[in-house]
Amino acid sequence: MEGKVYAQVYSLIRVEREGLVEALREFSRIGCDGVEIVSDNTGGLSLDEFKALLEELKLKVIAIHGWGSDDEINMAKACGIKYLAFDAKIENYKRETILKVCKELNEKGKQIKDLGMKLTIHNHADIV
Repeated sequence: MEGKVYAQVYSLIRVEREGLVEALREFSRIGCDGVEIVSDNTGGLSLDEFKALLEELKLKVIAIHGWGSDDEINMAKACGIKYLAFDAKIENYKRETILKVCKELNEKGKQIKDLGMKLTIHNHADIV
C-alpha cells in the first residue's frame, strides 16, 4: 500500500445510506485509491453492481467500519475486504464491563481471523 490514499466514506456522508455512489465517484475523481465504507451500505446497489462500480472507479474497499454484523462480515468476504473496524461498545469503564467487551471482541476477532480478515477497534475516549 505504499503511496496509496484511502478515505473514510463517513467523512462525506456519515452513516446515511443515500449519497454513497456520489461519494465514491468523488473519491475516485480526486484520486483516492480506495475507501473505508460504513457498514454493509452498497448505496442501494446489488453486491454485484457495487463491485462493478468499484472496479469502474478503480477504488478498493480496504475496510468496513461497522458493528460486527453477519451482513458486514459476509460483505467483507464477498468483496475481499481485509479489515473490519468495529466500535467498542463500552457502556461504562467498570472492570466487569471492560472484561465482557474484551471477551466479545476476542470471540469476534477469532471468527474474523479464521476468515482471513483482521479486526480493528475504532474507539472514542470521550463517549462515556
